[in-house]
Amino acid sequence: MLLFDAFLIWKKIAHSVRRSLVGKKKFHSANARYAFETMPKKLPRVVWMYWDKPLDQAPPIVRHAVDSWIRKNPSWNVNVLSEATVADFVSVPPHRNDRKIQWRADLIRVALLRDRGGVWVDATTYCVKPLDEWLPPLMESGFFAFPDSYPGRTMGISFLAATPQNYLVCKWFDLMVKYYSKPGKLLHYFWVMYLFEYIIRTDRRAFAIWEATPKLKSKGPILQKRILTQPDLLEPVPDDIDTAAIPWLKISSDTKLINREFLNALESHADIDVRKIAENALQDR
Repeated sequence: MLLFDAFLIWKKIAHSVRRSLVGKKKFHSANARYAFETMPKKLPRVVWMYWDKPLDQAPPIVRHAVDSWIRKNPSWNVNVLSEATVADFVSVPPHRNDRKIQWRADLIRVALLRDRGGVWVDATTYCVKPLDEWLPPLMESGFFAFPDSYPGRTMGISFLAATPQNYLVCKWFDLMVKYYSKPGKLLHYFWVMYLFEYIIRTDRRAFAIWEATPKLKSKGPILQKRILTQPDLLEPVPDDIDTAAIPWLKISSDTKLINREFLNALESHADIDVRKIAENALQDR
């Protein structure tokens, strides 16, 4: 353990040098300060979702997704907006025929978080763990998003959380409106996510908020989508993976619904068991 003894001596010397350079009083003062800015911020207890038509006209995967957020979060207000009700809650630029309808949903999600705060989830995400069991400690910066696992993308927008008037969200929405409203073509389908990256690269305050945001991997939440849409990449879920600890699961609205386990969950309004879905997909391959 000679090397460890040497390491301890180095730690002692480094501490003494640091305290001498900073000043003993200032050093202890900095260490003892409360640092409220690093502590979780209160989040409005509302979940926002959007489907352009009334919920009773939505496909079963959307209705089941909404039901999962309501069942798992009984003390939260789950608010599902449609095109007819958006204006009651938030103001966004009108839809243009040369713009994809998905981009309007992007404007709606960021505007809601800017003005009202809370949690945004896509209408095709399924709640696995109640929000109170995992989200509050992650709200240190007043903002939360999952980093995107796809190469070259900073974050995903299927799940977002923010306190009202968060600086990063405000800046994001303002530039979204400017870019969406400009004449001519928008140059990338994923421009909303790339605009977020542009902001944190060019605005120090926005970058500080993202740096202070705890990061959770997004591979778990997209596992169900991969299983149902990419059968050529199927493999068993290892026994040591705790699928119940994955907070939510994503699917696409145009996914072919042929997996028996998934269909049974839809029909019975049961919880999604992604391990059983994977096992069924492997059997049917």
